[in-house]
Amino acid sequence: MPLLPLGGAGRTLLALWRNMCYLLRKGVTMINLVRFGVSIEADLLRGFDRFNRQKGFVNRSQGLRDVLRSLLDEDRVQDDSTASLGVLTLVYDHHKRDLEDRLTTIQHDHHHSHYHNHSRSH
Repeated sequence: MPLLPLGGAGRTLLALWRNMCYLLRKGVTMINLVRFGVSIEADLLRGFDRFNRQKGFVNRSQGLRDVLRSLLDEDRVQDDSTASLGVLTLVYDHHKRDLEDRLTTIQHDHHHSHYHNHSRSH
């Protein structure tokens, strides 16, 4: 049986816990926080408030911090100078004739290859 219900209260507690863990890992205390004002269109704010409720954030600050972290992480990953690591997992029928030999051949033929897969929408 789960410790937290999957309803709104459970999502809110989980969001608070995730935010608190992140802040503690980064050494952020209330002293480190900065307040600033944001001008935003009313319909965009209504959408952001809906997003916050769905994610279980108890206030706009939590939601904004989460969105900003995601955008900054995405930007850092898209930067070609940032080291990245990826894993390719293949699921296959190992009883298929010659499949293991073909996979081994492909691996040996491309072991020095360097693959990039950036999903940029430019």
